[in-house]
Amino acid sequence: MKIIQVYSEGADIEWTDVKRPSLSPAGATHQMLIVAVCSVGLSFADNLFLHGRYQVKKLCPIVPGLEGGGIVTAVARNVIELRIGNKIGFNSLMNGSCAEEVLFPEFECGKLPD
Repeated sequence: MKIIQVYSEGADIEWTDVKRPSLSPAGATHQMLIVAVCSVGLSFADNLFLHGRYQVKKLCPIVPGLEGGGIVTAVARNVIELRIGNKIGFNSLMNGSCAEEVLFPEFECGKLPD
């Protein structure tokens, strides 16, 4: 899958091919789901992250996009409210959304109305 990332603070943004995210086969992940990203929000905070100037530090490589929307494509057994096919909005300081699919904890996502 394609992902946008920066390999070091202040470096150029690059398109990269990476392995798709996957849920733990034993279902040990706590309330995780995979989201096919449809939209991404980029802001000044993303610029600060990419240059290492945000108050919370991310480990490199850094994937920009603190918010967005998408469709749930997989859920762990213990996910309570969301199901495959739900349209959701999400926000996360540590999981960048500039990718085709992203792995999120359920609490960072909210179901959107049809």
